[in-house]
Amino acid sequence: MSMLGSAFLFAQQNADDNLTDKPFNICILFPVDEYTKRKPENAESMYDTLIYFLEKMSTPKNGVVISIYHIDTLGHMNEQWLHGNFWHFEKQWFPQDEYITVHKHEPLMSRHRINGTVQYENLYMPIIEDLANSYGWDIKEIDYTMTMKDIVETMTHSNYHFAYLGGTWFLSAMIGIPSLCWHHNHRVFTNKRKWVDIDGEVHEVDVQNNSWGVTCTGNAWIKQYSFEHERVLSHPNYNQLWIEDKADIYKAFEDMEKRLSYQ
Repeated sequence: MSMLGSAFLFAQQNADDNLTDKPFNICILFPVDEYTKRKPENAESMYDTLIYFLEKMSTPKNGVVISIYHIDTLGHMNEQWLHGNFWHFEKQWFPQDEYITVHKHEPLMSRHRINGTVQYENLYMPIIEDLANSYGWDIKEIDYTMTMKDIVETMTHSNYHFAYLGGTWFLSAMIGIPSLCWHHNHRVFTNKRKWVDIDGEVHEVDVQNNSWGVTCTGNAWIKQYSFEHERVLSHPNYNQLWIEDKADIYKAFEDMEKRLSYQ
């Protein structure tokens, strides 16, 4: 998700700057065969998931030509996730039925993360379930025993996404659905930062210091291409946030009720 988003963003910028009128070439080196799964109970292989992403992400101007090579490797080089750079799916968030989605922790999480994640999942899930029951929202749980197609389509028509700090929380940005996540440290800090909006006006805004910034641009900042404005926009990400307190969950349900009343 991270590397593909940045590559597609770069392809679009090259086209917009008139550096080329030809398709952008992307080479993917894949170190496992097309049948390897992250864990045996997963619905599909890592290769299947990759292909789904490539087929469903919006196409940059001039198109892209993607080559995938299987390689044998003796090791790997870690790359930081470019969480602040992402690329949309063609089909965007369109809530239809009265349900929310939940993704609980996966068993193959790293050992230093899983205990804290489970602790806060156990703290917040009863609140989510009680509020969903009180407001009359159904809960649809997702996990990787589902195909990526089913996960994306379920999230696309959901009204809100609640998840551990993992793949579907970042996937929610590609879909455009608002989401909250619990995480292993449970330390949430907010910083002030200057933001220049699309009209050139400068604002001082409060931004959450979460995973959208820790490994890339600093604070909860996001960089994306806007087809409406035909340019790259950089702005605070208030759509995907860490849960700081149970009040954040209450606010999410209140926002859903308000949105429903406007329809």
